[in-house]
Amino acid sequence: MVLTGVRAYLSNTSIAVAPWPFGVAAAILLVLLVVGTPLDLSGVSDPFETVGLLVAGFAAGIALIWKGLNDLMLLRFIRDTPTSDIGSMASGDVEVKGTAQRLEQDFQAPFSQKKCVAYQYKIEEYKQRGKNSRWETVDFGGTEELFAVKDDTGAAAVDPSGADLEVEWHQVARTDRNEEPSQEVQEFIGSSPGVDFEHDGLFGGNRRRYKQKVIEPGDRLYVFGEASTYTASGVKEIREGKAPVYIISDKTESELANDLSKWHRITLPLGLLIALACYAILYMYLL
Repeated sequence: MVLTGVRAYLSNTSIAVAPWPFGVAAAILLVLLVVGTPLDLSGVSDPFETVGLLVAGFAAGIALIWKGLNDLMLLRFIRDTPTSDIGSMASGDVEVKGTAQRLEQDFQAPFSQKKCVAYQYKIEEYKQRGKNSRWETVDFGGTEELFAVKDDTGAAAVDPSGADLEVEWHQVARTDRNEEPSQEVQEFIGSSPGVDFEHDGLFGGNRRRYKQKVIEPGDRLYVFGEASTYTASGVKEIREGKAPVYIISDKTESELANDLSKWHRITLPLGLLIALACYAILYMYLL
């Protein structure tokens, strides 16, 4: 379930800096630390628990460093790309602003039946193992059908597949143990092969939260993607391209830039501090 949550996060995050080199570098540093220090843990109470916590802290610091650098690169893409009029946009990386419109069909959001042109959802389940408890993502997904974005100069089709959907999550429903979810939630679960029915509150299982992101017709949108071939409807299509940025958001460009700027200024120094501190303490602990 942890991998499901990580996959859900990465699938909904624009990747400007690949995360795997940071993981490899962290693993190499830990191997060098173990090889280069004499391991004498005799007389130490719960050595593996302590070492595990320090390694986890170090990994968290590395993850924050990656997050900060990734946000910094995304910020550069957004700030350095001028806004195009949809009616005259050229092929390649584009930034457009307009309103969401239906293209071929409307949809209903899974847990609220709200009319929309695109949505994403996730189901979280409360897991408790001994002293540890947390909410884990057990299912996530969303629409992949085209919708349109329109400004005063024209309209373009938008493919939501692979996009970082920067829209706020809304918790639509929550079930406690032995509590039945709403009719809308039951209907969605019954039609979704990715959800394990026997763990739902309907059958006395764990607590669950049902969340969704929704883009409604008429919502103001910011879209950064790749303009490519024309669709059958005769309009250009914006989709995920070679650039690391593919964003669909109901936030303005300045709001997105402020969010990225704010977070990279926090995550970068905080990640460095945590990683260095945990690595130094681990080094002294293993001596």
